[in-house]
Amino acid sequence: MGEFDSVVLSSLREGKRKPKYFSVNEANRSLVLVSMVVKDILALYCRAKVLEERYSVLDRETERGPRKQIKRQYESLLKQLQCFNQELTEVGCRLRDWQTGAVDWPAIYQDREVYLCWRMGEETVEYYHEAYESFAARRRLPEDIK
Repeated sequence: MGEFDSVVLSSLREGKRKPKYFSVNEANRSLVLVSMVVKDILALYCRAKVLEERYSVLDRETERGPRKQIKRQYESLLKQLQCFNQELTEVGCRLRDWQTGAVDWPAIYQDREVYLCWRMGEETVEYYHEAYESFAARRRLPEDIK
């Protein structure tokens, strides 16, 4: 795991608070803002990964100037990503995957916590997964959750 991932993960852990539970309609209404933020995150994430790769291949001794410049750019991107991630936290959802733009909203279904889920490219929130499951285990929303 790169420095990028560990910095972002630690900022996620620091922001824990009691979740707001969403209805499907509330999650879908938040998509206008969430999709814009996620689009920005995906673009910045790609740039950060490119910078991380470029930084790792430069020689420490002979390419100090370029390494410092890349590090500054990288740190600036990290700050921007943390701000965008904070926006999602304030909405009440959480980014699950920095490469696909997968997002979860906490919800209650049949007296248990579940996550409504969406990823970039989908028009609406149409899936959910159990709180103990990963995004990969998601399934279509049943009629009674709506």
